[in-house]
Amino acid sequence: MLGRAGQRWVATQLRESILVLGPTQSAKATSLPAPALRDWPRSALGTSVTRDVVELSSARPGPWWVFDPTSNECGHAAGV
Repeated sequence: MLGRAGQRWVATQLRESILVLGPTQSAKATSLPAPALRDWPRSALGTSVTRDVVELSSARPGPWWVFDPTSNECGHAAGV
């Protein structure tokens, strides 16, 4: 699932990958993964090397878990 185009979901085939390339600050996180994670009605797993995706999609209901191997703090992301 990539996101929505109007009222329709846009997705890839099963087990397909996508690559989003763009310069710094070109809205990569705000355009694709954050809205897709926020709007997806089921369980989801998102990955990122920055906190952008977590912060932008934190309106998603339900529990949030964050794993950050570079930090001493891991766990539930209440109040992200």
